Amino acid sequence: MVKYETQELDNIFHALAHATRRDIILQVAQQEMTVNDIANHYDMSLPAVSKHIKVLMKAGLVIQKREGRVRHCRMDYQPLEAASDVIQKYKAFWEDQFDALEAFLEETEPNS
Repeated sequence: MVKYETQELDNIFHALAHATRRDIILQVAQQEMTVNDIANHYDMSLPAVSKHIKVLMKAGLVIQKREGRVRHCRMDYQPLEAASDVIQKYKAFWEDQFDALEAFLEETEPNS
């Protein structure tokens, strides 16, 4: 597994923090789409959608290729795997903490 630097992870989580960008990811995960096709799904300007796509590209979640004047977007799953790894580490940490708390509370519980 590729180790990601803090800035790369920050970019991934920043990109995922916005509902429109999460929705764009879901769309391009199903099929490659042009920027115009993506923009047609939203009640916002083409430049606004393009800004969202640029954030996703900076995070590595969307790859864009040009064919003449048309830009095609597709999903790259690898950054999501890195984010998932980080989330799993936090989940394991907190599960251990809660298990330790539960054991402590059981040990200190007064006898009834």
